[in-house]
Amino acid sequence: MNTHFNLFIKKVACLLCILMISTSLNVLTCGKTMGNEIVHNTVDYLPSSVGTTDNVPAVIIGSVCDLILPVTTDSACDLVPSVTTDGAYDIVPDITTPSVYTILKADKTSVCEGEKEIVQFEIEIGALNHVNLFELEMEYDEKQLTYIGEEILLEHSLIINKQVKQGKIFMTFGLMKAQDLEEGQKIIRLQFETKDSLKENELVRVTLNEWKMVTINEEDETESYNGVTTPQVLTLKVEGKVTADINKDGNVTLEDLSIALKYYGVDRESLLWEVAKKCDVIKDEIINIADLVEISSKRIGINSK
Repeated sequence: MNTHFNLFIKKVACLLCILMISTSLNVLTCGKTMGNEIVHNTVDYLPSSVGTTDNVPAVIIGSVCDLILPVTTDSACDLVPSVTTDGAYDIVPDITTPSVYTILKADKTSVCEGEKEIVQFEIEIGALNHVNLFELEMEYDEKQLTYIGEEILLEHSLIINKQVKQGKIFMTFGLMKAQDLEEGQKIIRLQFETKDSLKENELVRVTLNEWKMVTINEEDETESYNGVTTPQVLTLKVEGKVTADINKDGNVTLEDLSIALKYYGVDRESLLWEVAKKCDVIKDEIINIADLVEISSKRIGINSK
Protein backbone atom coordinates (compact mmCIF):
# COMPACT_ATOMS: atom_id res chain seq x y z
CA MET A 1 0.00 0.00 0.00
CA ASN A 2 2.87 2.35 0.78
CA THR A 3 4.19 1.76 -2.73
CA HIS A 4 0.88 2.81 -4.34
CA PHE A 5 0.59 5.79 -2.04
CA ASN A 6 4.11 6.95 -2.88
CA LEU A 7 3.37 6.57 -6.59
CA PHE A 8 0.22 8.66 -6.16
CA ILE A 9 2.16 11.39 -4.35
CA LYS A 10 4.77 11.50 -7.12
CA LYS A 11 2.12 11.84 -9.80
CA VAL A 12 0.36 14.62 -7.95
CA ALA A 13 3.68 16.42 -7.46
CA CYS A 14 4.38 16.11 -11.17
CA LEU A 15 0.94 17.51 -11.95
CA LEU A 16 1.46 20.50 -9.66
CA CYS A 17 4.89 21.18 -11.15
CA ILE A 18 3.52 21.26 -14.71
CA LEU A 19 0.59 23.41 -13.60
CA MET A 20 2.91 25.98 -12.00
CA ILE A 21 5.12 26.17 -15.13
CA SER A 22 2.22 26.47 -17.56
CA THR A 23 0.64 29.21 -15.43
CA SER A 24 3.85 31.25 -15.10
CA LEU A 25 4.62 31.04 -18.81
CA ASN A 26 0.99 31.78 -19.75
CA VAL A 27 1.10 29.07 -22.41
CA LEU A 28 -2.11 28.54 -24.39
CA THR A 29 -3.26 25.22 -25.79
CA CYS A 30 -3.50 24.50 -29.47
CA GLY A 31 -7.30 24.63 -29.50
CA LYS A 32 -8.03 21.03 -28.42
CA THR A 33 -11.69 20.27 -27.97
CA MET A 34 -13.20 18.51 -25.02
CA GLY A 35 -16.68 17.43 -25.96
CA ASN A 36 -18.35 20.36 -27.68
CA GLU A 37 -16.30 22.96 -25.81
CA ILE A 38 -13.00 24.38 -26.99
CA VAL A 39 -10.50 24.58 -24.20
CA HIS A 40 -8.15 27.62 -24.44
CA ASN A 41 -6.03 27.16 -21.35
CA THR A 42 -4.40 24.20 -19.69
CA VAL A 43 -6.14 25.17 -16.45
CA ASP A 44 -9.42 24.01 -18.02
CA TYR A 45 -8.07 20.48 -18.19
CA LEU A 46 -7.69 20.12 -14.47
CA PRO A 47 -10.41 18.22 -12.63
CA SER A 48 -12.12 19.92 -9.74
CA SER A 49 -10.72 17.25 -7.51
CA VAL A 50 -8.35 14.39 -7.90
CA GLY A 51 -10.16 11.35 -6.86
CA THR A 52 -8.25 8.35 -8.14
CA THR A 53 -4.87 7.72 -9.64
CA ASP A 54 -6.48 6.63 -12.94
CA ASN A 55 -7.93 10.06 -13.71
CA VAL A 56 -4.80 12.02 -13.07
CA PRO A 57 -2.49 10.69 -15.82
CA ALA A 58 -5.10 11.26 -18.54
CA VAL A 59 -5.46 14.90 -17.58
CA ILE A 60 -1.72 15.34 -17.38
CA ILE A 61 -1.14 13.81 -20.81
CA GLY A 62 -3.75 16.09 -22.37
CA SER A 63 -2.09 19.13 -20.84
CA VAL A 64 1.43 18.17 -21.79
CA CYS A 65 0.44 17.66 -25.42
CA ASP A 66 -0.79 21.24 -25.53
CA LEU A 67 2.36 22.74 -23.98
CA ILE A 68 4.97 23.44 -26.62
CA LEU A 69 7.96 23.22 -24.30
CA PRO A 70 11.22 21.30 -24.47
CA VAL A 71 11.59 18.36 -22.12
CA THR A 72 14.89 17.79 -20.35
CA THR A 73 16.29 14.54 -19.04
CA ASP A 74 15.90 15.53 -15.38
CA SER A 75 12.36 16.50 -14.48
CA ALA A 76 9.42 18.56 -15.64
CA CYS A 77 10.52 21.31 -13.26
CA ASP A 78 13.65 21.81 -15.37
CA LEU A 79 11.70 23.05 -18.39
CA VAL A 80 13.52 25.89 -20.16
CA PRO A 81 12.17 28.04 -23.03
CA SER A 82 13.49 26.71 -26.31
CA VAL A 83 15.96 28.65 -28.39
CA THR A 84 14.73 29.34 -31.91
CA THR A 85 16.34 31.06 -34.84
CA ASP A 86 13.99 34.03 -34.57
CA GLY A 87 13.63 34.38 -30.81
CA ALA A 88 15.12 36.76 -28.27
CA TYR A 89 17.26 33.98 -26.88
CA ASP A 90 19.25 33.97 -30.13
CA ILE A 91 20.57 37.51 -29.56
CA VAL A 92 24.30 37.37 -28.88
CA PRO A 93 26.26 40.61 -28.32
CA ASP A 94 28.72 41.43 -31.08
CA ILE A 95 32.30 40.89 -30.00
CA THR A 96 34.07 44.18 -30.63
CA THR A 97 37.16 45.93 -29.36
CA PRO A 98 36.33 48.12 -26.35
CA SER A 99 36.56 51.86 -26.93
CA VAL A 100 38.02 54.63 -24.81
CA TYR A 101 37.27 58.19 -25.87
CA THR A 102 40.11 59.86 -27.73
CA ILE A 103 40.30 63.50 -28.81
CA LEU A 104 42.70 65.19 -31.20
CA LYS A 105 43.31 68.80 -30.18
CA ALA A 106 45.32 71.70 -31.62
CA ASP A 107 46.88 74.68 -29.85
CA LYS A 108 45.45 77.01 -32.52
CA THR A 109 42.16 77.39 -34.33
CA SER A 110 43.67 79.28 -37.25
CA VAL A 111 46.97 80.10 -38.90
CA CYS A 112 48.13 83.12 -40.89
CA GLU A 113 48.55 83.19 -44.63
CA GLY A 114 51.98 83.69 -46.11
CA GLU A 115 53.83 82.81 -42.91
CA LYS A 116 55.42 79.76 -41.36
CA GLU A 117 53.90 78.93 -37.99
CA ILE A 118 54.39 76.12 -35.51
CA VAL A 119 51.18 74.20 -34.78
CA GLN A 120 50.98 71.54 -32.07
CA PHE A 121 48.49 68.69 -32.01
CA GLU A 122 47.84 66.63 -28.87
CA ILE A 123 46.02 63.36 -28.33
CA GLU A 124 43.95 63.15 -25.16
CA ILE A 125 42.17 60.04 -23.84
CA GLY A 126 39.78 58.94 -21.10
CA ALA A 127 40.75 57.03 -17.96
CA LEU A 128 42.37 53.64 -18.55
CA ASN A 129 44.46 51.48 -16.21
CA HIS A 130 47.60 49.42 -16.79
CA VAL A 131 48.37 50.76 -20.28
CA ASN A 132 51.78 50.06 -21.78
CA LEU A 133 51.43 50.23 -25.59
CA PHE A 134 50.08 52.75 -28.12
CA GLU A 135 49.83 52.96 -31.89
CA LEU A 136 48.70 55.81 -34.13
CA GLU A 137 48.27 56.70 -37.75
CA MET A 138 47.91 60.38 -38.70
CA GLU A 139 47.44 61.94 -42.11
CA TYR A 140 48.16 65.48 -43.34
CA ASP A 141 48.71 67.42 -46.57
CA GLU A 142 52.40 67.85 -47.32
CA LYS A 143 51.55 70.93 -49.40
CA GLN A 144 50.23 72.63 -46.27
CA LEU A 145 52.31 71.25 -43.42
CA THR A 146 55.79 69.97 -42.64
CA TYR A 147 56.13 67.43 -39.84
CA ILE A 148 58.76 68.48 -37.29
CA GLY A 149 58.61 65.88 -34.53
CA GLU A 150 56.82 64.47 -31.52
CA GLU A 151 56.98 64.52 -27.74
CA ILE A 152 55.55 61.66 -25.69
CA LEU A 153 53.99 63.15 -22.57
CA LEU A 154 54.29 60.04 -20.36
CA GLU A 155 57.25 58.91 -18.28
CA HIS A 156 59.43 55.91 -19.15
CA SER A 157 58.35 55.93 -22.80
CA LEU A 158 60.13 54.72 -25.90
CA ILE A 159 59.38 54.75 -29.62
CA ILE A 160 59.34 51.27 -31.11
CA ASN A 161 58.49 52.07 -34.73
CA LYS A 162 58.11 55.37 -36.59
CA GLN A 163 57.48 56.03 -40.28
CA VAL A 164 56.82 59.42 -41.84
CA LYS A 165 56.21 59.46 -45.58
CA GLN A 166 53.74 60.70 -48.18
CA GLY A 167 51.75 62.74 -45.71
CA LYS A 168 51.27 59.91 -43.19
CA ILE A 169 52.74 59.31 -39.75
CA PHE A 170 52.71 55.76 -38.42
CA MET A 171 54.08 55.29 -34.91
CA THR A 172 54.16 52.56 -32.27
CA PHE A 173 55.43 53.54 -28.84
CA GLY A 174 55.30 52.01 -25.39
CA LEU A 175 55.92 52.44 -21.70
CA MET A 176 58.55 50.44 -19.88
CA LYS A 177 56.19 50.36 -16.91
CA ALA A 178 52.41 50.10 -17.34
CA GLN A 179 50.62 53.22 -16.12
CA ASP A 180 47.13 54.18 -14.92
CA LEU A 181 45.94 57.07 -17.06
CA GLU A 182 43.58 59.72 -15.75
CA GLU A 183 40.54 61.23 -17.44
CA GLY A 184 41.72 63.75 -20.02
CA GLN A 185 45.30 62.44 -19.94
CA LYS A 186 47.49 63.92 -22.70
CA ILE A 187 49.55 61.18 -24.33
CA ILE A 188 51.57 62.66 -27.18
CA ARG A 189 52.22 66.04 -28.81
CA LEU A 190 53.04 66.29 -32.52
CA GLN A 191 54.54 69.44 -34.05
CA PHE A 192 54.02 70.75 -37.57
CA GLU A 193 55.09 73.89 -39.41
CA THR A 194 52.73 75.59 -41.84
CA LYS A 195 53.86 76.42 -45.37
CA ASP A 196 54.19 80.07 -46.31
CA SER A 197 52.21 79.32 -49.46
CA LEU A 198 48.91 79.07 -47.54
CA LYS A 199 46.21 81.44 -48.76
CA GLU A 200 43.44 83.22 -46.85
CA ASN A 201 40.32 81.06 -46.23
CA GLU A 202 42.20 77.87 -47.10
CA LEU A 203 41.50 74.95 -44.74
CA VAL A 204 44.35 72.98 -43.19
CA ARG A 205 43.29 69.45 -42.24
CA VAL A 206 44.94 66.87 -40.02
CA THR A 207 43.29 63.44 -39.64
CA LEU A 208 43.78 60.87 -36.89
CA ASN A 209 42.98 57.62 -38.69
CA GLU A 210 43.93 55.12 -35.97
CA TRP A 211 44.63 55.18 -32.27
CA LYS A 212 45.07 51.87 -30.43
CA MET A 213 46.02 51.03 -26.84
CA VAL A 214 46.87 47.82 -25.01
CA THR A 215 46.57 47.11 -21.29
CA ILE A 216 48.42 44.36 -19.44
CA ASN A 217 48.03 43.00 -15.89
CA GLU A 218 50.33 41.11 -13.53
CA GLU A 219 49.27 37.77 -15.06
CA ASP A 220 50.31 39.03 -18.54
CA GLU A 221 46.69 39.12 -19.65
CA THR A 222 46.23 41.80 -22.31
CA GLU A 223 43.31 43.71 -23.80
CA SER A 224 43.23 46.00 -26.82
CA TYR A 225 41.27 49.26 -27.00
CA ASN A 226 40.28 51.30 -30.02
CA GLY A 227 40.24 55.04 -29.48
CA VAL A 228 39.13 56.01 -32.99
CA THR A 229 36.15 54.17 -34.49
CA THR A 230 35.94 56.69 -37.34
CA PRO A 231 38.74 59.07 -38.43
CA GLN A 232 38.93 62.34 -36.49
CA VAL A 233 39.47 65.38 -38.70
CA LEU A 234 40.78 68.62 -37.21
CA THR A 235 40.55 71.73 -39.41
CA LEU A 236 42.43 75.01 -39.09
CA LYS A 237 41.35 78.07 -41.03
CA VAL A 238 43.90 80.24 -42.81
CA GLU A 239 43.38 83.87 -41.85
CA GLY A 240 44.59 86.94 -43.68
CA LYS A 241 47.78 88.59 -42.47
CA VAL A 242 47.45 90.46 -39.21
CA THR A 243 48.97 93.91 -39.51
CA ALA A 244 49.02 97.04 -37.42
CA ASP A 245 46.45 98.51 -39.81
CA ILE A 246 43.53 97.06 -37.85
CA ASN A 247 40.72 98.88 -39.65
CA LYS A 248 42.28 98.24 -43.08
CA ASP A 249 42.13 101.86 -44.24
CA GLY A 250 45.67 101.80 -45.55
CA ASN A 251 47.23 103.73 -42.65
CA VAL A 252 48.23 102.92 -39.07
CA THR A 253 46.75 105.61 -36.85
CA LEU A 254 45.41 106.24 -33.37
CA GLU A 255 42.16 104.70 -34.53
CA ASP A 256 43.88 101.33 -34.95
CA LEU A 257 45.39 101.69 -31.49
CA SER A 258 41.94 102.47 -30.10
CA ILE A 259 40.46 99.28 -31.56
CA ALA A 260 43.26 97.16 -30.08
CA LEU A 261 42.85 98.82 -26.70
CA LYS A 262 39.15 97.92 -26.71
CA TYR A 263 40.06 94.21 -26.73
CA TYR A 264 42.92 94.45 -24.25
CA GLY A 265 43.23 91.23 -22.24
CA VAL A 266 41.17 89.08 -24.62
CA ASP A 267 42.81 85.74 -25.48
CA ARG A 268 41.99 82.73 -27.65
CA GLU A 269 39.87 81.16 -24.88
CA SER A 270 37.52 84.15 -24.86
CA LEU A 271 34.20 84.27 -26.70
CA LEU A 272 35.37 87.58 -28.19
CA TRP A 273 38.48 86.09 -29.76
CA GLU A 274 37.04 85.81 -33.27
CA VAL A 275 36.58 89.59 -33.47
CA ALA A 276 39.60 90.49 -31.32
CA LYS A 277 42.28 88.37 -33.01
CA LYS A 278 42.72 90.98 -35.75
CA CYS A 279 44.55 93.02 -33.08
CA ASP A 280 46.99 90.23 -32.21
CA VAL A 281 49.84 91.64 -34.26
CA ILE A 282 52.43 89.91 -32.04
CA LYS A 283 50.65 86.58 -32.64
CA ASP A 284 50.86 85.28 -29.09
CA GLU A 285 47.07 84.69 -28.95
CA ILE A 286 46.35 87.45 -26.44
CA ILE A 287 45.82 91.17 -26.86
CA ASN A 288 48.25 92.83 -24.47
CA ILE A 289 50.69 95.71 -24.12
CA ALA A 290 53.04 94.16 -26.68
CA ASP A 291 50.38 94.50 -29.38
CA LEU A 292 49.67 98.12 -28.41
CA VAL A 293 53.35 99.03 -28.54
CA GLU A 294 53.74 97.34 -31.94
CA ILE A 295 50.74 99.16 -33.41
CA SER A 296 51.88 102.46 -31.98
CA SER A 297 55.37 102.02 -33.44
CA LYS A 298 53.90 101.61 -36.92
CA ARG A 299 51.91 104.85 -36.87
CA ILE A 300 52.61 107.20 -39.76
CA GLY A 301 55.19 109.84 -38.96
CA ILE A 302 55.63 108.83 -35.32
CA ASN A 303 59.29 107.90 -35.86
CA SER A 304 60.04 111.24 -37.57
CA LYS A 305 59.08 113.31 -34.53
